[in-house]
Parts: sequence; structure tokens; C-alpha cells
Amino acid sequence: MTPQTRELLAALAALNQKIPEVALSLLDGSLSTRRQHEFAELLAETSELLHQHARNRDAIPERPDD
Repeated sequence: MTPQTRELLAALAALNQKIPEVALSLLDGSLSTRRQHEFAELLAETSELLHQHARNRDAIPERPDD
């Protein structure tokens, strides 16, 4: 596993931990706008990591099927 893949997985795990609380807080109307922006930033950062990971994978030629 590459360091980039580890970083992406860590970011996804962080999102996974936050999603239930964010969803419930949105549902009951208690999620502050500050927390919404913070969560949106985490989503954007993770999105960029995923895009970078995909671009790097695209640059690696695929091995033919055995």
C-alpha cells in the first residue's frame, strides 16, 4: 500500500466517523454553520485526495489479465 493510499484511507475513516453525528445534527437542526463549513472542508480535502489517487492510478499501466 502506498503512502498516498494510506492517507486517503485515513481521510475516509475520519469522514466515516463524523458522518453519523453530522447527519443527525442536520436532521435535528443543531449543526451550526461553522460546523457545516468545517465538514464541507473535510469533504473537499478528501475529494481532492481521491482525485489525486485516481490520477496516479491512471498513470500506472494496467497489467494484462493472467
